[in-house]
Amino acid sequence: MYCLRNFKFPGLLIFITVCVTSIKWDIKEEYLVYGQDVTLACNVMSCQPNTAKMWIGGPNFNLLCFDGYSTNKNKYEMMFNHSRHEYDLIIRGFNFSDANCHYACSCGLQRYTNKLKLKDSNFIYLPVVVQDFSKQTVDRFQIDLLMKVFPLPTCEFVYEDNAFLVNFNTVIKGPTRSDFELNTVRIQRTIDLKSYKCKRNVSLTCQVRSLKHRLLHQNIDFCKIEDEHHEHSVEYVTKFIISVSGFLILSATIAFLIYKCVKENRRNSESENPTDREFVQMVLSSNEAEATQMLNLPSSEAEATPI
Repeated sequence: MYCLRNFKFPGLLIFITVCVTSIKWDIKEEYLVYGQDVTLACNVMSCQPNTAKMWIGGPNFNLLCFDGYSTNKNKYEMMFNHSRHEYDLIIRGFNFSDANCHYACSCGLQRYTNKLKLKDSNFIYLPVVVQDFSKQTVDRFQIDLLMKVFPLPTCEFVYEDNAFLVNFNTVIKGPTRSDFELNTVRIQRTIDLKSYKCKRNVSLTCQVRSLKHRLLHQNIDFCKIEDEHHEHSVEYVTKFIISVSGFLILSATIAFLIYKCVKENRRNSESENPTDREFVQMVLSSNEAEATQMLNLPSSEAEATPI
């Protein structure tokens, strides 16, 4: 606060005090970035070193800091820069509840109050992945991300030193606010891995205003996947051959056992029930034996036999 006194006019001395307040706070950062620290710098040229200094504000317009002491050390911090006649308020982890609130810096009886508006500042909500549908197959790598961001960024996909601009397939406006709309965007990109070397880094970087933010950095080992696929194929073929061989051996064994059982049963049946031919041969042999016995009888017995 500048004060001018003692104006003199010819023949008259008038004591006039004219005071002009010169206290004001500004945002130090070029951008208000969601989730990062924000600094409000209060500049007051006429503030004496021993004069009480404080910051008031926030959602409830409470006392935040007083002469270097903070009412919430995890959220607010007060810093002094005597060479520039400034004392700052650092807001940790800036979020939506910190915005659109009044903040006041005061030195003694001097005070400056203003509203921290997102609409009047370069607000940035850096891309945050909310869902990741990315997947990798034997010969393809597909990036499929759903993220929230404000404002809409430009994104670049880099693989094997080749850069590709990424188009947003889906853009969904968030809940309507008076100061901005949070965007939900979907990024999709498919790479044919056969066209490149099998082991490379892949990255996805988005630029919001002038800030670059890396969303993805991954090493793709296509060689390993290809080897695993080959091993799985060999293992599958081996298991298939073993299964078929086992089935054939089992089938042959069962067939052999069935054949052996049938043959044994037939043999037993033949031994217990002789055929008609064998029966006839047995009868003929018996008759022949009886005839021979009759021809060989003694003569006395033959004479005694009545005619």
